[in-house]
Amino acid sequence: MLKRKLKEETSVFVKNVLKYDDVMNVQREEIYSQRKQVLDGMDLSSVISNYIDWVARATVETYHESDEKGKLTLNIEALSNEIVSNIWNKYVR
Repeated sequence: MLKRKLKEETSVFVKNVLKYDDVMNVQREEIYSQRKQVLDGMDLSSVISNYIDWVARATVETYHESDEKGKLTLNIEALSNEIVSNIWNKYVR
């Protein structure tokens, strides 16, 4: 019984690792493709602008909260902390 349970858990673990590896491979291929484009002289500034826009929108959306009436508000303090700790301190300083 214990051996079968361990085998099942190991199987689930391996499946998750393989899924993660697949995602990493897709991301790696995209990065290498863009690297090659840059080395070939392509201007990727619009791609970078789109990434920045996407990250900014996703970050702001994370800190929207709704009150009991369903009205959306922005948690400015939490958003500010996110920007300082995870964006400013890592990439701008």
